[in-house]
Amino acid sequence: MTQDAGAVDARSMSFWSHVRELRIRLVIVVLTLAVLVTVAFICVNPLFRLLILPLPTDVGLNFIGIAEAFLVKFKLALVAGLIASSPVVVGQLWGFVRPALKDSEVKYAVPVVPAVLLLFLAGVVFTFLFVIPPAVMFLLQFAGDKLQPVLMFDSYFTFVVGLSVAGGLLFEMPVVLAFLAKLGIVTYAGMAKHWRIAVVIILILAAALTPTPDAITMSILAAPIIALYFASMWIVKMTKPINK
Repeated sequence: MTQDAGAVDARSMSFWSHVRELRIRLVIVVLTLAVLVTVAFICVNPLFRLLILPLPTDVGLNFIGIAEAFLVKFKLALVAGLIASSPVVVGQLWGFVRPALKDSEVKYAVPVVPAVLLLFLAGVVFTFLFVIPPAVMFLLQFAGDKLQPVLMFDSYFTFVVGLSVAGGLLFEMPVVLAFLAKLGIVTYAGMAKHWRIAVVIILILAAALTPTPDAITMSILAAPIIALYFASMWIVKMTKPINK
């Protein structure tokens, strides 16, 4: 009876120690995010100038509500803070999960965790630098000489952030394919055989994730993803399934 009670107390102590550790890590994440968002909001004007780089110099942004400019700039600072704090968030999450993993699982997770973060950030940067500017120019040219564009601050912010996040998600394809290869679901031979179908699927995903209906934006976003698909074939080829 005493031994059973001691075992229950040990399990209870272990549970509450995990809760305390999780609370501490959440506090670290929240404080880091709060500090970085505050810093980003203080430096929001340089961030705003970066945001409007894809716009032609003769096109400005407008707002209707009194608080709209403040709210959009706060959202801009929030996005910047989230991106800047992502290494801390991933680090705290890894620190909490790591003790529960086996050594074999850690061996696979160590390269995956930074790869997910770096590929997402690479996709965001690529989309912002190489996809959004031609997309903006392509769409604005439909105004012609008689129409003057009146771009709203909030809708432009949503357009840029939405397209950038879509690019970041699409850049995660090598990690997803490597994971499926590890499970034995995807093979190098299958990818090589069905590459035409994969290209069509990538084009459909690019069309669905881009907030514009034009083929040029979709193609610019899809081209590096297609290249990543063929690069992923070699990653899949070198990946040994778990059941082998």
